[in-house]
Amino acid sequence: MQNLLNTLKAEEIESRFIYYKAHSNQFEYHIDLETIREGLKRNKAQVIVLSDWDSIDKLRQEFGEQVIVVFCHSQIDEVEYRKKAMGTATEAKTRKFHQQLNDYVEHFCDYRHVIIYAEKELGLASCGRQEELIDQLFKLFCAYEQKWL
Repeated sequence: MQNLLNTLKAEEIESRFIYYKAHSNQFEYHIDLETIREGLKRNKAQVIVLSDWDSIDKLRQEFGEQVIVVFCHSQIDEVEYRKKAMGTATEAKTRKFHQQLNDYVEHFCDYRHVIIYAEKELGLASCGRQEELIDQLFKLFCAYEQKWL
């Protein structure tokens, strides 16, 4: 990726990539719009895991209704989250946890789907087992692939 960025002019980079930083600006990410365009031309769904709303808005400006925003959340409270977020970055991770919940509230109408994992067993449709978030996501992808949605 860095070699490609070095060969492009500034205006080419701006028109081809969405650039953002995450995790308290520790990491830089690039989303290659040309790769997405090529995949869409081949009728291939493009899945991007993203929590940066500026980048989501840029994707929507570029691709319109083809962008489907899904909120994925695991039922967990702050106390449980703190237990699992051990280490030196616990406070930063906890702030991010709250920011993501605030983003959900702020952008509630922007989500087309909401997927939540809860510590409850489901009914007969799932054979009485807990349904993981990944299972729910794959069912959602399947529904789009089958043109049910």
